[in-house]
Amino acid sequence: MSSKYLATLLALALFGAGFVAAEAAAGESPTTVTAATPAEFDAQAKRIRDEIKPGGRYGGINGSERETVERNLDTISSLLHKKGSASALSSEDKTTLFNAQEQANAILADNEKNRLICTDEIKSGTHFKQKICQTAAERELVRRKSQDGFRDALMIGGGRQAPGS
Repeated sequence: MSSKYLATLLALALFGAGFVAAEAAAGESPTTVTAATPAEFDAQAKRIRDEIKPGGRYGGINGSERETVERNLDTISSLLHKKGSASALSSEDKTTLFNAQEQANAILADNEKNRLICTDEIKSGTHFKQKICQTAAERELVRRKSQDGFRDALMIGGGRQAPGS
């Protein structure tokens, strides 16, 4: 297992631990999406589904957020039931599992900007995949800067005429 993947798993554990600690400090029982085995996850998913119903602990989330959490719970369940545990998943499935957990936890914790999003990208000049993880806020900043740079290049280049025209 690569050190970058281990770092990702550590980040997941720390995120879950931080969320649990914050809820415990507030006197609430923790509810995070952490997946290890199908049996453990099925119990978590049932509790979360009960808590996102109207009148539940997370009953205040809107309909699209509720659908997103449900979809992520289904994705996690499917992946875990396919292989029997998170450790048996392929690298791509682990990335999918991680992203589903992060998105569900971000919605439940109302912490979308700090949600980690991981992608497997081919490193430039090689055929090796590299796992890249950024927060949603970092990805948005990169997207915005890229658009700004493109727009600036158009503005600079758009006002010039070719010589002799």
